[in-house]
Amino acid sequence: MDNLSKEQSLYRFITNEGDFFTDDYLDESFAGKVFDNSFLGKKNKISEDDFAASSASAATPWGNSAEIKAGIKSAMGKLRDLYGEYKAKIHDPRSEAKGIIKETSLFHGKLLEDILWYRYEVIGGKADNDGHPVPYSEIYYLNGPDDKEKSIVPVRHIIRNKNDASVRMLIMEMQPEIENGAYSPGGLCKQQISGKTPEEESKLPQRYFREQWKDVFKVPEGYHISPSVIRDAISEISHGEKSLRPEYILLLAGPKIYLIKTDVWDQQSYLMLDIDELISGMTASQKSENLFTIFWLLVAAPELLGDTGMIARLIEDNRSHAYSVTSELKTGVVNVIKILGNEASYYFGKHPKSCFCQDFSRTGKEREIFNTAVLNDCLIYVYRLLFIFFAESRKGELGLAPERDDAYDLGYSLEHLRVLALRKLRSRGENEDFFFDNSMKKLFALYGKGSSDLIIKNGYRPEGKGGLTEEWLRRIDSPIFSDAGLTYFKELRIRNSEWQKILKNLSVTRRKSKNGRIRTGLINYAALGVNQLGAVYENLMSYRCYYAEQDLIQVHNGKETNPDHYLLDDYDNLGRYDFKNEVVHDPEDPNRPLIVSKGSFVYWLSTLDRSRSASFYTPVSLTRSTVKYTLQGIRERLDKGEMDYREILDLKIYEIPMLSTIQILAA
Repeated sequence: MDNLSKEQSLYRFITNEGDFFTDDYLDESFAGKVFDNSFLGKKNKISEDDFAASSASAATPWGNSAEIKAGIKSAMGKLRDLYGEYKAKIHDPRSEAKGIIKETSLFHGKLLEDILWYRYEVIGGKADNDGHPVPYSEIYYLNGPDDKEKSIVPVRHIIRNKNDASVRMLIMEMQPEIENGAYSPGGLCKQQISGKTPEEESKLPQRYFREQWKDVFKVPEGYHISPSVIRDAISEISHGEKSLRPEYILLLAGPKIYLIKTDVWDQQSYLMLDIDELISGMTASQKSENLFTIFWLLVAAPELLGDTGMIARLIEDNRSHAYSVTSELKTGVVNVIKILGNEASYYFGKHPKSCFCQDFSRTGKEREIFNTAVLNDCLIYVYRLLFIFFAESRKGELGLAPERDDAYDLGYSLEHLRVLALRKLRSRGENEDFFFDNSMKKLFALYGKGSSDLIIKNGYRPEGKGGLTEEWLRRIDSPIFSDAGLTYFKELRIRNSEWQKILKNLSVTRRKSKNGRIRTGLINYAALGVNQLGAVYENLMSYRCYYAEQDLIQVHNGKETNPDHYLLDDYDNLGRYDFKNEVVHDPEDPNRPLIVSKGSFVYWLSTLDRSRSASFYTPVSLTRSTVKYTLQGIRERLDKGEMDYREILDLKIYEIPMLSTIQILAA
């Protein structure tokens, strides 16, 4: 178990829904991260001696670490046998829903106690004569026992904190996620528990009836199950009274186990572990013990109920990782805007009759309007690039770019161009040429007009598979791909050397390895969610721009190390500052100040302007809640059959902060 597998493909038994972890965090090193942060790894706070000394106490019923390792190995063999027997029973074509549910609940009991070590000593509640925990021995009142609505949620086990009896963790179960002839109960967001009759529920999709569950749990007289939809029940639990709100919910569904952390459930974030995929991976892998250990550590009692806090540590480590990538992208975007602004000055400087040069010479209010128009053009280019990077990284999910299509991948894609951008340009002619610019303009036009425009221009419509069709790439109906929104950049030509800098700033990430070396890699846009892209967008709100009318220097408080907080002053004022401690030095000559030359494009941080304009990014946690409760009435009407699903297409969405469309993204 000390040398964990580094083959990422083996971990397909883990479904990372809603960015519980960012996708790039689940890389080939994920196994090592799990192991190192567990009580078996390098970063644990509990030593082997501590385990041995406390093994006799009720607080630590799992034994010392050596005993635990031996127990994990034994549990691996038990799981193969247990799951094999269960699978044979539920795949019997003669099985009915009621029987499948009962067999699944029995399987869950053995899985919890024998494999994952949720034993009576740690679960609490009631035990039978043989010392096994009794399921559903305690009622979970959604709003407390004095709730006038008499609402309960079926909970298999309620695990409480010993110091104050508050709820620490819930273990719930639902129908197995399997397909067996006519039996198809659906998934987490589809299944329902209800007290209605089958006739009354015939309008509702993906349901299961209280009658089918009567051999597993019984609803006390005078009480009713509410909410009936499991997804909604978890939402209510996640927002419930603090003493009744658990940190984790372990939801069992036959071959699938959901690990839900209630404080991120609003973002529909959770891990789903598939036992079937796990056993398949263990069969194919030479390191099956390592694979099972990762599964076990993620959901077993010693971790979720222990003191090491592995999941919390992993989440914190992942946040630091995501912050690092986001910070690099923020810096990269700012650099790109500076490159674009300076390249516009360079190119149009060779064309003195251009509108850019004529407006450049204006002063006062007209000069401010000019600066704003240039910045707007820069931002449109940046938004185009970020959109295409994101669309190409999620082709299958979003359907905005052709998937597995050589014509697009090699002829148009931004991914192909960013690979070329990493190659060194050898001659002055290669640096000054416009290969990248021509390619970019074609790519922008393709997204702005769609493949139907190419068909019209080429005058033909190829037949057969793989041919160019109107559906090959649909037009993106957005102002950012319309040149009508550009003031000056419609005529701008950007040199290859500058396009390379632009693509590198939006592509390359640099991280320190354990030995201190800087390692470079490519930013994985598929791993960036609305939170990360929103942070980049929010960062841009804080900047303003202008072209320097004279040479400038960068100055700062002697203790300030963040370049974003440096200030600009006229070069003529250099003598006012402590040159050693308050002036930014030229990296090539420490005896000279770093000079921002006259005519350079200055993109500077101005939080004051942002505060005055009340420009702020709405975090995804707030947008999800807003959208959830706005649409709740519509969803209830759909569930009751009072509204047809097709009517959703006729809804109009009105969003006040339309610039970011963040509410629409949440919907």
